[in-house]
Amino acid sequence: MLEAIFFLLASISILGINFYIGKNLFYPPAIFSLIWTIVILSYVLFILGHTASAYFLETKTLFIFLFGQILFSLAGLLAFKPKIYVTAEVSFKYEIIYSLDKWLFVFLIIMLPIYIKAIINVVDNSKLANVNFYLALRHEYVNNGVNLGVLDYLNTISVFSFSFLQYKLNFISKSTNRNKRRVIYKLLFYTTVFTYAFLSTGRTYFVLLLSVYLSFKVISKSIKKYHIISASLIFLILFIANAFILGKGASVDDSASENVSSIFDNFTIYFLGGAYGFDSSIKSGFVYEYGENVFRFFITVAHSFGITDVKPKELVMPYITNPIISNVYTLYYNYFKDFGFLGLLFNLVWGFVHTVFYYKAKFKPTFFNVYCYALLMYPLLMSFFQDQYMSLLSTWIQLLFFGFIASFFIVKQSIDEQRN
Repeated sequence: MLEAIFFLLASISILGINFYIGKNLFYPPAIFSLIWTIVILSYVLFILGHTASAYFLETKTLFIFLFGQILFSLAGLLAFKPKIYVTAEVSFKYEIIYSLDKWLFVFLIIMLPIYIKAIINVVDNSKLANVNFYLALRHEYVNNGVNLGVLDYLNTISVFSFSFLQYKLNFISKSTNRNKRRVIYKLLFYTTVFTYAFLSTGRTYFVLLLSVYLSFKVISKSIKKYHIISASLIFLILFIANAFILGKGASVDDSASENVSSIFDNFTIYFLGGAYGFDSSIKSGFVYEYGENVFRFFITVAHSFGITDVKPKELVMPYITNPIISNVYTLYYNYFKDFGFLGLLFNLVWGFVHTVFYYKAKFKPTFFNVYCYALLMYPLLMSFFQDQYMSLLSTWIQLLFFGFIASFFIVKQSIDEQRN
């Protein structure tokens, strides 16, 4: 117990230093430290009620969590306030040409019935009996590896479209006037994007949308308390609704108090499941696999072209059952399993990249800069859960491609020109 408190105090100290350096909690190393401080605090509170030795994390595990914060923070210092990003008084503004956001919205609306028809076909062909539609769809995606072909790109396009709309609302057409058409447009756009996210059956899609929404608000300096509260409440409602439908921690057959307790346990598993999953691998030991996990995307591509006989690793991890049930292993698992302690050096890469785009977005808020900062926020927030940097490399490539193309639809226009 004293050991856990020591690591908690050390983590709080790193958080305080990062907050002092960045001057706010949206500085990436501060966010990273905050997340892992919450994880360690949750662990301390958890073992207060679970005193059996099986619930205690290895000292090595706690050290990795702490050392990872130190490396991430040091990398942030390397990118600290480059003078090149300091700009003079702005004499221009950005404009969207060809109403790209509206065309994206129309495209998503047109494709939605086609997308729904495709997933209905997936469920109709499922051999899973006596389950609801949503659970059958989730089973086919996760357990049988079913995909929708090119229609799978619609999930990525919806996230990109949502990001593009956020840039328009927060940087280009800022308005406190609640124009009726504007409000209806936003509601329809959000509903369409959330529908795609919900039909993907993954709750983490909502974390991605939440991180994008808040990141654009942060960089535009328009974030208010009600933005954080309302966005978090919507996320929580969708998260719980998803849990009800999938039967994960909630059921209509249970009482309200039982569901509350079950959902609380589910959140505990979400916060600590990764820590215990990673700890189980530390306790059991493993043979280093030298890049087979970290560079899975490249192995998958090479294998599909017959360049290598090495089969890509499965993305879905096996469950641990002791001391809690979980199949997530934190950010650190892939890097440590492949390279041991040297794998922690990837935290230097992520810390540097995060902080560079933080300053780029802050001092030169082009769409692409803010977009990259917002996208990076997702794997950062999910670091306690599992690696989303290299594991989702294909998704990041798609999103960056869409973002690069979209940059050509946003032009810089002199304020003087607009007045004339």
